[in-house]
Amino acid sequence: MAICCRKGCKENIASISYEYGVRLCYIHFNRRKELSRKRNVKKDIRCKVCGANFSETRNNKFCSNKCKGIGMRTLKDSDKTEIHNHSYWLNTEGFIKNNPLQLNSINGLEDIANIISLYRIKSRLQIPCSHFLKKKIRGNCKKNEHKLTPFIKLDLSHKYPNSKGGMNVPENIMIAPSFINKMNKDKIPENDAFEMFNGHSLSKKRKDMPHSLINSIVKNYSDDEVNALFCKIGKLPRIKNGQSRYLNADAVFNQVFIFDLLNAELIRLKEKTILYCLKYICKLFRNKIIKFKGKRVTFITCYFDMIALAFFHAYLRGDPERFLSRIKRFVWVMENGKKTMLRVRALFSSLSLFRRYCKKHLSISVSDPASAKESILDIYAKFFAVKPSYISDEGYPRWIRKC
Repeated sequence: MAICCRKGCKENIASISYEYGVRLCYIHFNRRKELSRKRNVKKDIRCKVCGANFSETRNNKFCSNKCKGIGMRTLKDSDKTEIHNHSYWLNTEGFIKNNPLQLNSINGLEDIANIISLYRIKSRLQIPCSHFLKKKIRGNCKKNEHKLTPFIKLDLSHKYPNSKGGMNVPENIMIAPSFINKMNKDKIPENDAFEMFNGHSLSKKRKDMPHSLINSIVKNYSDDEVNALFCKIGKLPRIKNGQSRYLNADAVFNQVFIFDLLNAELIRLKEKTILYCLKYICKLFRNKIIKFKGKRVTFITCYFDMIALAFFHAYLRGDPERFLSRIKRFVWVMENGKKTMLRVRALFSSLSLFRRYCKKHLSISVSDPASAKESILDIYAKFFAVKPSYISDEGYPRWIRKC
């Protein structure tokens, strides 16, 4: 009796059998037949991505890791893949995942596209740069040194907090200074008089998003709806690692950043009444000298930025102290008050209101001009990536010291 030729195998081989011809036992002979069958089948299999033949490899579906990465994608289109790997998409996904309602925190796919468009606006307003005044702006973390630094620190702030079930819709989101957003934290706005300040929230059931956002929307929406979403988003901006972007000093000098930002956001949110009050205050006080509490107060531009910050804070908090309501009342009295004394009294009460609110919430000292200037500089330092060295006589933030 012959013995199997495979190493370590001592099985006998029948003299009259196919196994005897190749000197293999029935176990190894059947294994050889199975491998031969698989090789014959593999000759006709092509890579699902590039169509290459991989009969000489052990692969079953794809010829390489590159093709495997492409083939395993939820969306095969490279343009769509670039979008759902972008930071705008990932930040939007983070909003939805951190919301108790998850997928029910949006009304439809249009809300995702609208939030991403807000990130576009935010990115443009932040003026990202790597060099300012011929000096490199370094990030806080060494890992992020190759990335651009936002010159202005902004956040997408929810009026009704995202973590408490606020809707992820553009009407509930405001582009606001980061430090104002951090001051408010996750406080739920409570305003019985004006519900428009309370934000948007719904008492829906939670709709889980167990996987990524892209997998969830592909599973829950049709192909036409998903394609319409990506068409609406369009191509998103990208910058190569290590690419330098210089910020022109002329582009940032002599601008009222915070006031203009508030003005633009009120237009987007269609808050016509508050916008009218803001413009009225700007027109009333700009470059005016007013005697207030025995002092001559000149409304320079930085004061309007501080008033705008007070508006941001009150609006995102739901106006619990009736700050915006009093401003509306002040504007109404100034326009409709028949007696001069009534208008003067309303004017001074509004100045006192601005003074108290900024002192309480923004810690702006008003005891003397020097301390007021230092506290305003501290506020600007929270808003800008580069602290302005002084405030000029015109009231603009500056980043160049006088010679």
